[in-house]
Amino acid sequence: MSLCVHPWFFNVSGLEKEDAAMTKNLFGDTRPRPTVDFMLKQRRRFLRLLGIMVALAGGIGGVSDAEGNEKSGGILPGNWEVNFESGILWRAGHNGTPLNYVIQPQILTLKSPPVASRAIGSGTLTLRSRFSLLIEPIIRGPENHFIAVTASGMLEWWNAPQTFALFFSGGGGLGGMDSKGYEVKGAQGQDLNFTWFLYPGVRVRTSRHTNASLGIYYQHVSNRGLDKINPGIDAVGPMLSVGWRF
Repeated sequence: MSLCVHPWFFNVSGLEKEDAAMTKNLFGDTRPRPTVDFMLKQRRRFLRLLGIMVALAGGIGGVSDAEGNEKSGGILPGNWEVNFESGILWRAGHNGTPLNYVIQPQILTLKSPPVASRAIGSGTLTLRSRFSLLIEPIIRGPENHFIAVTASGMLEWWNAPQTFALFFSGGGGLGGMDSKGYEVKGAQGQDLNFTWFLYPGVRVRTSRHTNASLGIYYQHVSNRGLDKINPGIDAVGPMLSVGWRF
């Protein structure tokens, strides 16, 4: 099976940084302020991405509960799985940077077979390991990108027909960015940064080997005080995922 993805999908250079929206406040710092046009553009891009991923998951083909159980042997996440995840995150809270960062994470994840499982209610709760490569264009903010690796556990509760699951993942890792903290007040102080995340959501099986997910992704990025400039970033937003089990 071959997939053709429109060049827009990975087009980072075409995203405006909206430098014209940078204004100085009474304290002399520059803070990017989102314009209405900018936010509408990001919403349209995310809705287009949602349409692409839903069409991909639906076009791969579904299976009936009976057929899926017969082919999978009754254990849906029985093998290794690869996921491609894409989302958009907005700065949240008041504990980190005052700058209105907007981040568009693109995540390639490898998930292990279940390392533990237990019958819970009418379904099965499984624990898996999750290893991810994060490529995150910063489409609003002083920096341009954050690239990192993370590891975590993932809990999945599958219903009895194994067509629907609730999941939760939380973990962390480290990565690098083109820090601008000594040029722009509120930006990050050094290239090396640490990250941790929380990620709840729902997953639906779309065929014998494929699934689609929708979740809420919270991410924190900071240098843990290794540099005197360490405002950190707290961001949250929707995350879409398509998975292939092999």
